[in-house]
Amino acid sequence: MRQLTHRKDAWSDEEDRYLRSTVLKFIEEDQTKSAAFEKVSRELGRTKGACAYRWNRVLKDQSDHEEVLVKRDIEEIPASHDDQVSFADQLQTCIEYLSTLVSPHDGEQERKELLKERKQLLDKQHELKERYNQIVEKHEKVQQMLSLLQEAENLTSNEKTNIVH
Repeated sequence: MRQLTHRKDAWSDEEDRYLRSTVLKFIEEDQTKSAAFEKVSRELGRTKGACAYRWNRVLKDQSDHEEVLVKRDIEEIPASHDDQVSFADQLQTCIEYLSTLVSPHDGEQERKELLKERKQLLDKQHELKERYNQIVEKHEKVQQMLSLLQEAENLTSNEKTNIVH
């Protein structure tokens, strides 16, 4: 079970200063106010909700000007040369990587290869059709020959039967 913090009704000037400075410091360090309230609640023995309420209802209006100044100062701090170089290097690395994935010439080369393969397949198909037609013609000729042989055999068997009678 969670241990309850004893309620303290009045905030001292020292507690207000601590809450204000901690929240402004967290803002300056680009951390959340919630994290600041958590820290202050542990240090002062108050609930996180009490710290948030005190900030939002009493101290925030007094500190808005300071918060704006802190944010403006942070925005005005120029990035170091190392950060700029590091970002530029990272960006260049990213661009190089992406360019290896898709190159406009890769698609064109693949298209040419596919067209060449298609032509080869069509040529092979044409050649196979010709061979098939030749086989069909030979088959028809063989069928005709078999038919003729069958007829000749029938004629010879009829002649033998006529001779015997």
